[in-house]
Amino acid sequence: MAISCWPLEWFSMWLADESRGNRVDVKRLPNDVKYDAEISMKRRLATRTKGILEISGKMVSFLHRTARDWARESRVSDMISASSNCDIDLYMMLAEAEALGFSYPKKALDYSHDSMWEAIYKTLWYASHVQSQGQSVRQLIELLDYFDQQVLQTWLVAQQTWPAPLKLKSDQHWAEKQSRTGKGRCNTFLGITIQLAILPYVETKIRENKETRRQVTSKEWVGLLENATTGFLSFMSPDFRPNDGLPDIPAEKREAMLLFLHSQGFGRWGESIGSPLFRSVSQRLFSRRSR
Repeated sequence: MAISCWPLEWFSMWLADESRGNRVDVKRLPNDVKYDAEISMKRRLATRTKGILEISGKMVSFLHRTARDWARESRVSDMISASSNCDIDLYMMLAEAEALGFSYPKKALDYSHDSMWEAIYKTLWYASHVQSQGQSVRQLIELLDYFDQQVLQTWLVAQQTWPAPLKLKSDQHWAEKQSRTGKGRCNTFLGITIQLAILPYVETKIRENKETRRQVTSKEWVGLLENATTGFLSFMSPDFRPNDGLPDIPAEKREAMLLFLHSQGFGRWGESIGSPLFRSVSQRLFSRRSR
C-alpha cells in the first residue's frame, strides 16, 4: 500500500479525487471553490476512512497518533489494500495530487526557491513509484509532461520575489536552475527524472528523441549518466534544507536506470563517473557479457 512520505494538503487531495475521470483545469476554478471543496472533502474522508483521517488546517492528517501508527502496521496496510475493490495506483494519485496543487495560481507566490525544489522532488518521487505497466506508463508520461509545463509557469510567477541569479531568462528552462547560485552547469527535465529513477519516462523520451544523446557531461551541462550516478542532492546547494526531508530513491531503481543508460550507449563517450554504485553496475554488466 502506498504511504505518503509528506503531509498532504487536503486541497491537493480533492483535486486528485476530482480528476479521476478528467483532469481538473485548476486555472478555471472559481475563487470561492475552496469553501465547497473543503466541505466535500471532509464528508469523503469521514465516509471512506470512518473518521481515521480528517482535515487539520491545510493538511489531511490522522485523527490521532495511535491511528497513524495502527494504519502503518504492515498487516493493517495489507488488509486495507486487500479490501479495496478498485484498481488504483495510489502513487499515481499522489503524484497527480501534487502536480495539480502545484499548478494552483494563488499558491505560486508562496514558493521560495528551496520550497519550489522540494515540491518538485515530492511530485517526482511519487512518480518514480508508479507501476510501470500498460496504461499506467502512458498516463505517467502525460502527467510528467504536464507537470514540466506547470513548473515553468509557476516558476515565472514565484521568481518575482527571488534574487536575480535564480530568475529564468526568456530562453531558459527551469531545470537549468537546479544549481542554487545559477552559476553551475545546466540540467534538463529529463536529467532530473533520471536523478529520481523514473525509468518508464526516461526510456520513452530517449527512444523517441535521439537528440537527448547530446546531453553528455561537459563544462556547461550535467550529463545524463552523471545524473543517474550522483542523484538529486548532489546538484543542490549545500544549504538546501527541505522542511520535511527527502526520502531516498531505492538502490534497485537507480541500478535499473544505470543499466538502461548503459544499454543505450551512455558511458561510452567518457561520461562514466567513478561512484561505487556505477562501479557495481559496471562490474555486473561486465560479468554478464563474459558469460
